[in-house]
Amino acid sequence: MTGTQIKGDMAVTCCTTVGANAIVRGSVSIGRNLRVDGWLDAHNIRTPCKGLFASTQSLTEAYPDPSPGWWALVGNSIPAEVFISQDGEWQDTGRKGGDITVALDHYDQAIDQINAAISGISTVHPVTVLDTDLADLIIADENQNRIL
Repeated sequence: MTGTQIKGDMAVTCCTTVGANAIVRGSVSIGRNLRVDGWLDAHNIRTPCKGLFASTQSLTEAYPDPSPGWWALVGNSIPAEVFISQDGEWQDTGRKGGDITVALDHYDQAIDQINAAISGISTVHPVTVLDTDLADLIIADENQNRIL
């Protein structure tokens, strides 16, 4: 059935697999879930956050007709002033936002493991460096007794 054109509506009531590239010329409506296994390369994705803008003017030039639910940050750094779409225009909320959050769970777990490992060590002796000359480095305990 290579190169066959179907004019009009078509319904598939079970699974469909396309083994090569598919080009859709027109709108697509997804009635349920959409899963993308590869990269999503879309130039005009509509997300509620429109980004960080240096001025209200640059925000308005980039998005002159904001849709309900959109928001943006205006300022030179984060945190910045939060603007929201209200009645088709950008409105300053009077609040700052956009704090960068870094997930440190992995590091917290590693620190907990290190603390658990050293909790069994009963005595820890502080050491000091008596001579900073790298050729004659001397390490001593708190009573100035040489260790190395």
